[in-house]
Amino acid sequence: MDAIERLYADRLAEHVERLAYHAVLGTLNEKAVHYLREAGAKAATRSALPDARAWFEQALDVLKLLPESQPVLEQDVDIRWS
Repeated sequence: MDAIERLYADRLAEHVERLAYHAVLGTLNEKAVHYLREAGAKAATRSALPDARAWFEQALDVLKLLPESQPVLEQDVDIRWS
């Protein structure tokens, strides 16, 4: 994941699904939530709503693994309203 972030720093949006995948596998939960949300938003802009829903649901699942805090709760709400 770090290699993708370095190599494609100026084009991360093109690789957001792959970044999400690797962040989840690497249990980099905060990055995983970020990239999963980005992947969901990208899918939604393509009107791929089932894909968007799957990305957002996965983001919510990973979010549950983070310690409860105000920012985590805010992200939960933001994802649910996406």
